Amino acid sequence: MIDTELKDLKLKYLHSESQYEKAERAKDLCNYYWKNSLYEEALNIGLEGLKFAEDIQNKALMFELNTSIGISQHVQGHYVIAREYFEKADKIADELQLPHLKIRSYINLGNVAYHLYDRIEGLSYYFKGVKLSENTKINQYIPRLYNNIANCYSELNQNDRALEYYKKSLKITKEASNYANLHFNIGNLYLSENDYALALGYFKKARDLFKNLNQYHYYVHSINYIGKVYVIKQDYDKALTIYKESLKISEQFNLLHYKESVLLSLADIYTIMNDFKQAKEYYTYFLNNKNIENKRTLSNFYKSYINYNKKLGDISTAFRFMERLLSLNDELFNEEIAKQATLMNAKFDYEHNKKELEISRLRNIELVSYQKVIENQKNELISLSKSKDNILGMISHDLKNYIGSISSILEIASIKDQCFKENKYVGLISNICDKSVTLVKDILLLNRIETDDYILDLEKYDINLDLQHIKENLMLLANKKDIEVIFNFSNTPLICMIQIDSFHRIIDNLFMNALKFTNPKGSISINITKTFLQNKAWAEIRIIDSGIGIPNEHIPYIFDKHTSYGRKGTQGEESTGLGLFIVKRLIDLHQGNIEVNSVEGQGSEFIVYLPLIIED
Repeated sequence: MIDTELKDLKLKYLHSESQYEKAERAKDLCNYYWKNSLYEEALNIGLEGLKFAEDIQNKALMFELNTSIGISQHVQGHYVIAREYFEKADKIADELQLPHLKIRSYINLGNVAYHLYDRIEGLSYYFKGVKLSENTKINQYIPRLYNNIANCYSELNQNDRALEYYKKSLKITKEASNYANLHFNIGNLYLSENDYALALGYFKKARDLFKNLNQYHYYVHSINYIGKVYVIKQDYDKALTIYKESLKISEQFNLLHYKESVLLSLADIYTIMNDFKQAKEYYTYFLNNKNIENKRTLSNFYKSYINYNKKLGDISTAFRFMERLLSLNDELFNEEIAKQATLMNAKFDYEHNKKELEISRLRNIELVSYQKVIENQKNELISLSKSKDNILGMISHDLKNYIGSISSILEIASIKDQCFKENKYVGLISNICDKSVTLVKDILLLNRIETDDYILDLEKYDINLDLQHIKENLMLLANKKDIEVIFNFSNTPLICMIQIDSFHRIIDNLFMNALKFTNPKGSISINITKTFLQNKAWAEIRIIDSGIGIPNEHIPYIFDKHTSYGRKGTQGEESTGLGLFIVKRLIDLHQGNIEVNSVEGQGSEFIVYLPLIIED
């Protein structure tokens, strides 16, 4: 059927008599090609058609062809090139003063901004599209605009706003495919919120809708997410049933990517269940297949099979596949860095050229506000800073995985060879890996929490009880340095709104700081109580050490990022310079406060205040 459609489109193009007809048929061919992943053909025929349209100055066709070429570039990830064509189309839409074309331009330019990590600019375009749609009563694009707005809010971790717009779109959408896709998106949002019951409900609805539409690609995708929820809930029997259904459909419709993903999911579940024989059956596909093209899939197989062999006790095989994983991850890391660098260079070049053209234009206009120019430059710098943060996050994430792989190799090698484990250089490498992972984790955390709009997902916890649960872990750390730890817990529950992982990070950083600057045979006290300040109830946590203290002139700067007043610990422990900065930022996000008292040579006291919930 596809060959017949393509043949028909080519014949119509070849037999076109006028330039208008050739441009029209070229547009149809261009759209067919990019939809079927024939991107080079899409570009070539699109440019041919664009020339015909420009020769006869048919603005409407020039808009359509610039848009089609832009989309063909966009789906390949060539976002900067796509934007150039979308901006040409946008200018034509302004010339024609046709609102439906302008709305489409807003959508396309918003999509480019979204994929260039500028969610704020994307939102700006989408909201302009909504406003124009409402003013002109052109309602057909509003469901898509609402969906795109929700996607931006989801990426900005504003899940409540995202859900609001997904549901707005759901109420008014008339397109069956979009209706199904919205159910999937809402399910994914609830999954990120750990609301598994609602996530399952929406994923199952999406599955049924995609099945009725015969969209088996998305049908299998929905099934796999249902399986993912069951795995998280540790309902492995249901997960196995779901994934086996997915495998059957993937094989029936030759959906290779999904087939390979499901095979690994099934192998992982059987490994968790200690059914190694069944797990090995699903690994057989990968072990016998030497032509797996997708490197990410191959990497996931290596990770899964390493875990399987470690659990099985076959350290030799685990070590062999760990070496393969390291080599492959090295390739993937370099490819990703090259891809991101190319993208960033293209974006910087584009912004630079755009800025130069703007400066040239402003020189010929006398009545231009310098304030506006400065504001535009400020916004450009903010946008580029966001791009930098995203690249930093990506690099840090991959570095963490890469260093973690080295640590795993050392662990496996140490199990395999006791002499290897006792080698002093192995210990040194292991120590460096641990420090590197700590630094990268700090960078990743900073990349998330430094933004002004970052919000923690807070829940009620009894922090007095929680600290009792982690007491043993803290004492084990102190025992390694022969330091006594004294706990004084509250006699009553202390209920606070906290994000539990962030709260643990605050306590860990302050405790490790006390540990680092306290000599062996010293002591650390952790006192937890309720207090009242300015007629408000607070949970108070005091961490007091008998360490070397902080020079008085350094105290005002200890919570600064990358402070120059950092020192080595009493046994030469290194510092990233980020620990106390992270503590202060996380406490601020909890609407709390932190104070420090210290006398050099006598010790330090850090006092954390968190708002207390008084329950009847």
